Amino acid sequence: MRERRKQRPDLYPPGWKRITQKCRERAGNCCEHCGIAQYTLAQGRSGTPYLIYLQAAHVHRLDPHFLLIEPIGGQRIRALCPTCHGRYDAHWRREEQRQEAQEAQEAQEAAANPAA
Repeated sequence: MRERRKQRPDLYPPGWKRITQKCRERAGNCCEHCGIAQYTLAQGRSGTPYLIYLQAAHVHRLDPHFLLIEPIGGQRIRALCPTCHGRYDAHWRREEQRQEAQEAQEAQEAAANPAA
């Protein structure tokens, strides 16, 4: 089971609540990917209603927009709804694994075919 933020305060810098608030304000209190507004009433797959709470998603270092995102409190973050946040993290996790596999294959080929 995942540990919750309150149980692991060392994962977040001092003033994290204020940093995330500024992030949401910068995004106009809307998800930066799909545009859904903070506190929108949505419906889950089972039909249960729930409120959308925007999350501060760290911009992945491989994201081509990484350097374009202005840091807030030293953190490059974007305001995303839970659905977009999950998709964003999954996409960059797969991309990172693909890149690592490619680098491992290239290193293996280089070791098998040393330059003369």
